[in-house]
Amino acid sequence: MMESYAAVASAVLSAVAIFVAWSQFKKGEYRIDHVTAWGNDVISNLQEVYLVISVPTDVISEKQKRERLVELCFNSSILTGKGRIFFKNQILDTYGAAKPAAYRGYRPKILDPLVVAHEISKDWFKSDTQRRDRLARLAYENVRQFVSLAQKEVGRSKTTSADTAQGGQGVNLERLLAALPD
Repeated sequence: MMESYAAVASAVLSAVAIFVAWSQFKKGEYRIDHVTAWGNDVISNLQEVYLVISVPTDVISEKQKRERLVELCFNSSILTGKGRIFFKNQILDTYGAAKPAAYRGYRPKILDPLVVAHEISKDWFKSDTQRRDRLARLAYENVRQFVSLAQKEVGRSKTTSADTAQGGQGVNLERLLAALPD
């Protein structure tokens, strides 16, 4: 009789352990899905900041640039706030101790590119040509920095297809155009 109780208890405990492991796995999967969606929105924002400020005014007018950069400025601030849900500040000392909990300590590195994009968006129209060139270079590097950090957070260590894992050959537009059939 005792052996049957022990067998039932063992089965129940095993089922509970499997359920707990499964729910923890699903919780992690849920987080990755949400961080990935947020990261995609951030990449769109950062890339658009770079493109808007890099495109010549014969393609997009100064007025259009201003309107778009104002919107991107707001969006980068909003995305920074949303990112605080996923990434907590690092508490090293008493820095920000009087602030609300989500703002105490030092901002996570992954949020820095959004803050940079926000600042670029605000600074663009009061900058001279030389500073604008530097801001455009910074915006370009800013996108690359974020993508690298986001890839570490949500990217796979291995691709599921050997074809997608192969290195590219680079893009030479003239060579590609010449290879097209007439």
